[in-house]
Amino acid sequence: MKFTFINVVGMIFDSLLVIPEMVYTVKGMNKNYPGPKRNIILDYVFKYGCLILMFLPLGIGKFGFKSVASMLIYLFGNGILVLVYVIIFIINIKKDSFKVDLILLEIQTLVFILSGLILSHYLLVICALVYGTLHYKIMLENKDQYQDL
Repeated sequence: MKFTFINVVGMIFDSLLVIPEMVYTVKGMNKNYPGPKRNIILDYVFKYGCLILMFLPLGIGKFGFKSVASMLIYLFGNGILVLVYVIIFIINIKKDSFKVDLILLEIQTLVFILSGLILSHYLLVICALVYGTLHYKIMLENKDQYQDL
């Protein structure tokens, strides 16, 4: 299976990852991290870079799978990860927990890495690794904002 210009499945996974953040924003639950603005700006650049690279084949020409098995791993692997992400978010929507936020970050990063590896989109893998590492660093710098620590 080949995608030409846009990976619609990647857009669906992106949408499901972004909906919880929109809920946080609408409810005014987004964290305002103090600290170096540079880190926060870079965090957003790499996060939205990952989201864009999930459905646009920037730097690789076309998306494609090497086999039917790789396509199934992509669909089911990401599908399960996104489902777990949404369930954890729904169950913990009212909690302000470092552990839950960390789990959500790890799942989101795994979706990006899995997609990048299976689609041979290594720019996505690099963006995911930088985003996950940087966001974790920002979380650690601001762990005093969490109720469970």
